[in-house]
Amino acid sequence: RKITRIPIIDIITPTVEYLKDKYKYVSLIATESTIKNGIFQKQLEQAGIKVKTIGCPSFVPFIEKQSKTIDLSILDETKDTECIILGCTHYPLIKDIIEEYTNINTFDMGASLNISPSTNKKTKIDIYVSGKLNIKEEEIFNIINKEFNIKYLQKDEK
Repeated sequence: RKITRIPIIDIITPTVEYLKDKYKYVSLIATESTIKNGIFQKQLEQAGIKVKTIGCPSFVPFIEKQSKTIDLSILDETKDTECIILGCTHYPLIKDIIEEYTNINTFDMGASLNISPSTNKKTKIDIYVSGKLNIKEEEIFNIINKEFNIKYLQKDEK
């Protein structure tokens, strides 16, 4: 943010702001790298929300159709929490599966972009992709519900 004039939209802050008055104990399901990073957990805890973190390594390959199986048993760890935060942009695509398995409401971080006052302007989002896009553009729109452009960092990746 200090090196560019382009607005950088932080998805964690509006998510935490929205959840802090609604929940005391949540599960954060995400990729292993997001869990290891710890930024999300730190902000949740600073807002007074107890968080249980759960890495879900089989979810993205399943969603991207690189695998035909998904290990939902990892979600058994969420049973005592009030809400499951979908901590990966892929996870809203299996939101119904997660909610049916756990019987716990989920929160889609992409929805927080529509909730945050700083993003209520008519905003067009640029999504930078470093490899092949394994999701249809209409599925992206269903997640973020805003106009967007796909920008490829490497040529010939379309």
